[in-house]
Amino acid sequence: MSRGFLRPYVEASLGALPEAIVGFLKGPPKELILETVPMTASLMRAVVDILATKYLGRLRHTYVRAKAFELLCEVIDALAHETHGSDSELRLSWRDKRQLDQAREIIRKDCVNVPTINALARQLGLNQRKLKVGFRQLFGTPIFQYTQNLRLEKALQLLHTGDYSVREVADAVGYSYSKNFTTAFKRRYGVSPKIARKSFSRTPRPRSGGA
Repeated sequence: MSRGFLRPYVEASLGALPEAIVGFLKGPPKELILETVPMTASLMRAVVDILATKYLGRLRHTYVRAKAFELLCEVIDALAHETHGSDSELRLSWRDKRQLDQAREIIRKDCVNVPTINALARQLGLNQRKLKVGFRQLFGTPIFQYTQNLRLEKALQLLHTGDYSVREVADAVGYSYSKNFTTAFKRRYGVSPKIARKSFSRTPRPRSGGA
């Protein structure tokens, strides 16, 4: 699946996705996901269903498309469990912790244009597993959840000024779709960005000093 096809389905839930999937969505055009997952019974069943289908024409196309989404969901689930299950196995040296702290600073400086996991790992001299699992282990949150939180905090600050529309704020913090931005914002703050903006605009601003 291309990034453009996949992104509208998952962008609102980036914080809950495995980092391999988020890295694919944010990576360079030619970057692929290179991850190994176990062949589970449900994965095998979906593949067999595709190969054995007797549907023809448009009905076949619709059926295979539905099964492809089923496969995608199974792979995402497998990657998520693989990430969560490996946290306790990692030992971090003093150098590892220093490099992971540097990774956090890189993200904080520009949370909208964060390098891919692959690029960030190369820049810091860490392997991808140590970067992903180590970051979660050291700071208590996955890299992309941390990034999303910073983006939403920046969005809140922009809304507070009252100078930008919700669409402009969504663009400024890296959301291609306003609907996905609204969903993520509401999940974090409990209100929609539109309501947040209105509440800020009703708050009297302090007058500047002078005679």
